[in-house]
Amino acid sequence: MCDLIYSCRDLIWGTPLLIFILVVGIWQTLRLRGLQFRYLFHALKLVFRPGKQTNAIGDITSFQSLMTALAGAIGAGNISGIAVAVSIGGFGALFWMIIIAMVGMATAYSECLLAVKFRTLNSKGKIAGGPMYTLSRGLNSKKLAMAFALFGATAALTTGCMIQSNSVADAISVILPFNHIELITGCIMAVLAGLVILGGITNIGKIAGILVPLMAVMYLIA
Repeated sequence: MCDLIYSCRDLIWGTPLLIFILVVGIWQTLRLRGLQFRYLFHALKLVFRPGKQTNAIGDITSFQSLMTALAGAIGAGNISGIAVAVSIGGFGALFWMIIIAMVGMATAYSECLLAVKFRTLNSKGKIAGGPMYTLSRGLNSKKLAMAFALFGATAALTTGCMIQSNSVADAISVILPFNHIELITGCIMAVLAGLVILGGITNIGKIAGILVPLMAVMYLIA
């Protein structure tokens, strides 16, 4: 079973996919005429503008939207991934990660643009969007949209939550070696996360707007 999992991992996340991501990023950078560089300061101005724009359609501000996205981007993959890359390839690996990030900004822009273009209002009058809506409304493929939603939910529950919560519980168990400390830590994190998530995207945006800047500063210092 482990061999099958490793084979699927190597097939899905291997050299061909990395080359494909790089090629797509370069192509989109050329097609958009370096939009991520030309409009970088304008984008930063919009993001860090206090409050919400009066003509903007959405439930949270631009800053809160960015912080919510960074909350999912800055995590175990960034910390451990960079450490492994540097240990294997040396500090030269940082250069190529920066290059990939620069061309990848065009891909991220395209993804966000499609998410905004094909978003809609749900039954509660709230904004609903994302890749599944792009696939469903843009490509008219409900099967692909359902598959993405299913795989995304599975990833969110496993690699998105279990690895991080396990790391926190394991670290606390070393600092506080009490009985069932891992279970207690897990329950506390579940309650705190539930209080944030059940409040909807508005509540998530507010909390992310406070915690993510602090997390990003601590990450850069570390």
